[in-house]
Amino acid sequence: MFIKRISDEMYPQAKKIKRVMDNFKTHDASDFYDVFEPEEANRLWDRFEFVFTPKHSSLLNMYQLYWKKAGYLIWDSLLKMFKLQ
Repeated sequence: MFIKRISDEMYPQAKKIKRVMDNFKTHDASDFYDVFEPEEANRLWDRFEFVFTPKHSSLLNMYQLYWKKAGYLIWDSLLKMFKLQ
């Protein structure tokens, strides 16, 4: 699993690892216990400090909105430039 690789291979000396995630309702401790044995799940959960983006203003959502609007503007400009519209 990627989370175990981050913990054990990439940052083995770190006491706490901060992980920034979107505030999706499925991100919680139960995911660890579904995949790992209880002792391993508890060890991994304690290694990480999860930082969640705000529910209604996720940075990813803002980027998606930006690129969606930018895409429309670029497309519209191209159509006008080549007089296809």
